[in-house]
Amino acid sequence: MGPFDFELYWYNRKTQRKGKSTGEYQALRNLLDQWMGIRLYRDGFRVYPYGTEDDDWLELDKTALKSKGYALNRIQLVGQVEIGRLSNPELLDQTNREGLRQTPEEAILKETVQFAVERLRDEMNRITKEQKDAKEPFIADETKTADLEKRMKTAITSIRKVVPSEHREVVQELELMREEFARFASQARERIADMEKDADQMIAMAGIGLMVEVVAHELTRSAEDALDVLNSLKRKTVPEEIRRRLESLRASMTSISKRLRILDPLSVTGRQRKERFNLDELLNEMLEAHEAQFERHQVKLNILPADRPVQISAVKGMVVQVLENLIS
Repeated sequence: MGPFDFELYWYNRKTQRKGKSTGEYQALRNLLDQWMGIRLYRDGFRVYPYGTEDDDWLELDKTALKSKGYALNRIQLVGQVEIGRLSNPELLDQTNREGLRQTPEEAILKETVQFAVERLRDEMNRITKEQKDAKEPFIADETKTADLEKRMKTAITSIRKVVPSEHREVVQELELMREEFARFASQARERIADMEKDADQMIAMAGIGLMVEVVAHELTRSAEDALDVLNSLKRKTVPEEIRRRLESLRASMTSISKRLRILDPLSVTGRQRKERFNLDELLNEMLEAHEAQFERHQVKLNILPADRPVQISAVKGMVVQVLENLIS
């Protein structure tokens, strides 16, 4: 048989709903549609028809249908199996080049990958069960609280009929408690609706944040390349008018580059890392990056500098966020 490698990734399409997923919804769906399935490669070259749109060589959809659940099927898997001509000499192509010959070695290859998918399915089922068991059962059905209120009202009416007049205060107290319960239930429903709305907003903002990080990284690289080109032009002999325009462009690019460098500590990788740095230097960099904005809004800064450098140990990204908020 010989050694071979494979890797599979599962993408939960249930979470790829419009408004629920991070980033560009349609672009992500298109990528999954393009790459879904498990492909086969020999020495880096693709072997057809494995992984094509209508090919289910691992019988993933058939197994998913049999298990009465589409948690793990072909359209949610992206993966590849890598074999080699020398490392797997018995895995031979059919004469028409349409897949591998049906040999014991081919069966082993197929069964090994299927076995791994089955283990993945078992693990997913185990985690799903654990999550279901751990969740507190919560009934957000308005009819439940309405039914409770109705039953309480009926019970209080029945009690009022049989209670002597000297104990009517107790019945009134029960009625007040019922009204208070109704008010609290109404407030709880409103709060739940607000929390669900906030959760959706957080997911959307997380998606925007991830996109900003990627864009900032690309722009930083482009800005630095542009600055290198402009700096190299400084040494060239060019007419004075062009030189002045290049200097103006270089100043603008330097400002943009500074702003982008400040974004870098805000990245996911940079945000969680404590480090020692000069707070006064960071503040000066940030204020320089805002110079054009201050000038545009006629803001005059009054800075009281420290007598000596102020060194702190903190997560730089979080400090940048605080300072940016204060400046804004």
